[in-house]
Formats: sequence, C-alpha cells, structure tokens
Amino acid sequence: MPGTDNTQGAAPTNRSGGIARWLHDAPAVLVANPTAQSGRNAERIDRARLLLSHVGIAHGFLATLPGGGTVGAVRDALADGE
Repeated sequence: MPGTDNTQGAAPTNRSGGIARWLHDAPAVLVANPTAQSGRNAERIDRARLLLSHVGIAHGFLATLPGGGTVGAVRDALADGE
C-alpha cells in the first residue's frame, strides 16, 4: 500500500485475514497517546486507523490515560468487545 514503510520493494500484502483468528469477531483496539510528540502523534493515529479500515479490520481507538488508567481501560474495552 502506498505510504507504508515497505523499503525492500516487496509486494504489499493484505494480512487482515491473518489477524482475524485473534479478533474472534470483535474489533481490534488501537491504543495510543494522541498528545505525544507535541500532538503530532494524532496524525499517526489517524493514519493507522485509515490503514486498518483500508484492509477491512474493524477497530476502535482508546487514548492512553494518566495515572496508570490505560491498562484497566483496555481490559474493559476488550471485555466489552469494543
């Protein structure tokens, strides 16, 4: 896919079928800090979500939380199938 870091010139592959066995019909959860790198990480998150959508991987987004709250939030999101 254009814009990926495929520097060896290999043909890009759609590996969404490979991840399906781990998703168990639930969406993936992308966890990241949108304020990292002085807010520039938000663009990276948008790009990652675009790529996930492009290959047909249903997903949600969860921003990291202060005070160690991320682990519990991820656990809850996974339990809820978000």
